[in-house]
Amino acid sequence: MRQWARREAERLITQREAAGLPLMEENYYDPSKIVLPGAGEE
Repeated sequence: MRQWARREAERLITQREAAGLPLMEENYYDPSKIVLPGAGEE
């Protein structure tokens, strides 16, 4: 499993570098898809 994870990480890094993207995004989750409760809800 570790070998696969390492290969997958290296593959993603190579793809992002080739596309000129940063290695890590500012937000881990897409903020437009996060639903927050209203002010009165808990």
